[in-house]
Amino acid sequence: MTGPAHRPAKGLLVGVGEEVVLLPLPVVTEVMDLPHLTLLPHAAEHLLGVTAVRGTVLPVWDAAGLLGIRPAGPAQAVVRLLVAGSGLALGVERLDGLRTIVEEVEGPTTWWSTSAALLRADGPQAAAPVPVLDSGALLQRVGP
Repeated sequence: MTGPAHRPAKGLLVGVGEEVVLLPLPVVTEVMDLPHLTLLPHAAEHLLGVTAVRGTVLPVWDAAGLLGIRPAGPAQAVVRLLVAGSGLALGVERLDGLRTIVEEVEGPTTWWSTSAALLRADGPQAAAPVPVLDSGALLQRVGP
């Protein structure tokens, strides 16, 4: 009997509420301090607002709200993702750094995580499960 297959991957750990979520590094295009946001009347649920970045209007979405996680505080940073040719910016509460993980191909999932993952700790420390963001599913959630 064989167990789940494992593959190493790199990602950006971000704090979303009391949770830590891994954003796969291949889809992360930029990380910035939370800029001034302009609120929009009648905006979609979980849209924090819009800002201008290098002449482009950028909608910033609340990661905690989109993922169904209770926020622990206001967003402090923005992570821009490029998913299937579309840009998406998430407001997150913390940036916890870059990590190499060992991703389990099989395992429990939710609509927003593609798989369970193990955080490869520096040194001999035990690994802890970390949800991995399914950026494609998240992009579908926010719509066009």
